[in-house]
Amino acid sequence: MKSVEVQEKTVELAIEKGLQQLGCSIDKVETEVLSAGGLFTKAKVRLVKKDTVGEKAQNYLEGFFKIIKLGALIDVEEDDEEAVLNIVGTDLSLLYDNNGEVFDALQYLASLSANKDSLEYKRVVLESEDFRARREEQLEEYAQAMAQKALKTSRRIKLEPMNPYKRRVIHTKLQGFHGVTTHSEGEEPYRAIVITPTNSRPNYDRKPNHRRNNNRKNYKNGQRGGNYGAKSRPNSSGFNSAKPQKQSGWTTGTLIKRNSFDTE
Repeated sequence: MKSVEVQEKTVELAIEKGLQQLGCSIDKVETEVLSAGGLFTKAKVRLVKKDTVGEKAQNYLEGFFKIIKLGALIDVEEDDEEAVLNIVGTDLSLLYDNNGEVFDALQYLASLSANKDSLEYKRVVLESEDFRARREEQLEEYAQAMAQKALKTSRRIKLEPMNPYKRRVIHTKLQGFHGVTTHSEGEEPYRAIVITPTNSRPNYDRKPNHRRNNNRKNYKNGQRGGNYGAKSRPNSSGFNSAKPQKQSGWTTGTLIKRNSFDTE
């Protein structure tokens, strides 16, 4: 942090002179009155310039690189909307492991640390050897291919879960793609993008098959197939259960022997 100590006739004049020396406004500094001054003494104040979001992110990364013993330099370019930190080094392969997941995680942590005490959130972007630009180009090509597939099949396509940075790239790319819309579903870290064509096929509600449901219930109760179209079976589970009689062609009742000489 850059700081200055200024003496003037009054505290207000001392602060104004200190802001001119630091080249910033009053909201960008921390002010400490060392002496209010008097009849024969001047007022004395100390002004400490606050670190910007980009400078906080730079301090965080430099401390991290020192811990893992990675030799790298960080160049900061910052405006009112975002802070871009370009990392330069001889061997940065460690940052590109797991298809760039380490790089994305480092950007996320640097952004959290830099915006911790800020009233307004400012986006922090890490760049290194055009790695971010190449990644964005690959994501844009992937998004366009999936959008074309959704249009061809007329069905919605859900992509794999992605971090917020990747989702933002795909949303931005397909925002002007004719014939599809995009939205995100799920909770972090499983939040994913869904690509929906405007001519997608509707999902009609199917009428419930009550007969099929009844058959399933009857099957659980031991009646296979239910009552529809089923033939009745005799009860053969007991010891004294009746067995079906074989028909012999004779009628039941008392057998009467007839005389052959009797006339009909």
